[in-house]
Amino acid sequence: MAREDKITLIIQELVRRSNEESRRLRSLEQRLLALETRTNALESSGALRVKRVNDKIAEFDAAIKVQDDIVMKLKSSFDKLSKQTDKYARKSEIKEIERMFDLLSPISQQFVTKKEFEELKRRI
Repeated sequence: MAREDKITLIIQELVRRSNEESRRLRSLEQRLLALETRTNALESSGALRVKRVNDKIAEFDAAIKVQDDIVMKLKSSFDKLSKQTDKYARKSEIKEIERMFDLLSPISQQFVTKKEFEELKRRI
């Protein structure tokens, strides 16, 4: 009987160990499944974020192109205005023309009569 008891104890120990290993294996499988679920969620979240970032970059790129076009148009307009301002008279040139008109204007000049002229001539 002792031999049968030993065999029974050995079988019971083997069954207990087998059950323990099965429980540990199920636990590891559950943890692995949880990790796979979290990994898939992170991958999809990361892919969505990358897509959003790429969309924003595309928007910024389009906005930069629009701004670049606006800057080029402004530069062209500025160049045209600059060329036109070269054709205008400067303030100093206008002042010079005003002085010439003042010199030649009969309204601002004082006239003398022939008598006054003769008198001035005699005095000198």
